[in-house]
Amino acid sequence: MNKKTASVLKGAASLMILMYHMQVKNIFTSCGGYFGVGIFYFFSGYNLAFCTKNRSDYTNKFFEKKFVKIFIPFYIMYVIYQTVLHKGFSIFILYHFVYPDFTCNFLWYIKSLIYIYIWYYIIFKVMLKFDKVNYTALGLLTWIIAGICMIPFSQDPNHIFPFAFILGWFFAIKEDKVIEKFKKNYILIVVEIIAILLAHAGAYYMYNNIGIYILSQYSAPCLCGILCYSIATSFEINNKVLLCFGMVSYELYLSHPIFIRLCEYNNINMPLYAIVMICGSYIVAYVLHFVMKNIDDKFKLILKY
Repeated sequence: MNKKTASVLKGAASLMILMYHMQVKNIFTSCGGYFGVGIFYFFSGYNLAFCTKNRSDYTNKFFEKKFVKIFIPFYIMYVIYQTVLHKGFSIFILYHFVYPDFTCNFLWYIKSLIYIYIWYYIIFKVMLKFDKVNYTALGLLTWIIAGICMIPFSQDPNHIFPFAFILGWFFAIKEDKVIEKFKKNYILIVVEIIAILLAHAGAYYMYNNIGIYILSQYSAPCLCGILCYSIATSFEINNKVLLCFGMVSYELYLSHPIFIRLCEYNNINMPLYAIVMICGSYIVAYVLHFVMKNIDDKFKLILKY
């Protein structure tokens, strides 16, 4: 898989999610939420399985590294979000600072990701004690148990058991066979695009045929992940704007709820809202990425000792 192209696709997914949360109403952005998150789930599953299979040292200091890369930025943005939500520093902010509950409707994906990493590591270590890691069982157990942990936070089955994640996982562990069918298969890419459009159209059958609606909700994110895999194994895309967004996609996901609240409180009109939302989220995401990268580099030096 071409890393640069994958990063560009993550950048595109980030913008899709931003437009969806901005409530831009058109046929393209109305699906941006579950399409974009499906792409991130697919890449998360793929990268986790790929690193597990191909890097023998991947789980060394795993919790420590993920704590710096995932949890600390999440915590920082959560506190800032609560400050904006309560319109300034107050006793409520102090409470959230000391006893965070990480309540933010837009960040449910991060909670899911944290549960995935926790259970992945636990199950992996248990398997190591039996001197054999079954990659299929590791992925399935991680997906199922992490999904069960998400039940108190969401009633959406796609939030609880995201099929795009487990699909990305299987693509990675079976890549030697899968890549032959997807690499530079341009006809398949066209078929995937048509399938995504049909699946998205099926989402409008919510009140007519619930079966078609559920099938569409589950299949569309998976198809988006597969399409991204096909593109990333067939092309090298050098879009600098999307690449910039892709490099800070995690931080962008964390920062954008802050600007949603800020714009709501100040009654900003839609064109200005879009500019403030996208530019503001990116600037904060870039600063957070830069700061956390420096912290991560120093933390790696500490871990060596």
